[in-house]
Amino acid sequence: MNLGYTTAQIVAMGEEKFAELFDKKYSSSTAAMIDMEISYAWAVGVESNKLLAKMSPETQSIYKSVKADMQLAGENSSQVQMAFAGGGSMYNIFHVASKTRAEVTVYNILKGKKSKTATLAEVESKYQKVKALVLKAEPDLKENEQFSNLKFEDVAKMVEEMHLASTRSAETAKSLSSAQKGAIMKVFYDAFDNILIENSGE
Repeated sequence: MNLGYTTAQIVAMGEEKFAELFDKKYSSSTAAMIDMEISYAWAVGVESNKLLAKMSPETQSIYKSVKADMQLAGENSSQVQMAFAGGGSMYNIFHVASKTRAEVTVYNILKGKKSKTATLAEVESKYQKVKALVLKAEPDLKENEQFSNLKFEDVAKMVEEMHLASTRSAETAKSLSSAQKGAIMKVFYDAFDNILIENSGE
């Protein structure tokens, strides 16, 4: 669903403009917004892979690995947020947008664009806060299980998977520059922070 544009044209116009055009044609329903995210992530991925194809197999492997981990962290974050909220269709949009964030992060790094950064220590701090928040909210999360279809044990497991993904990516990306690693860590930082913003007032 590329609205007749090439992937290069879609990436050049940016997500906001593409979303506006998508909305005009398909509406702003949840289903349409999900399709928009999928389409935009696909376009960025195509352009990103063109850049990666010119690089060494080792470099390609690094970015393939961290991209998967960034996506996993974002998807888990959206699920944890949904568990706290007791369901909600908007979290399905957040879920698919996780791939967009991962693809855009890698593309921007490969294009040498400046991005906000975070350190592994900062990510670790956010993880510890989320872990404590989940444990404290156990009664509420168990009460919400009937609405979110997510058991408390699954929520706790997803937080641990996010943590493992962040530490794994930090190790995988150790040969990259500090700015490149920082851009990757920022995705994990935000994945944890979004849970806190919604549920602890931080």
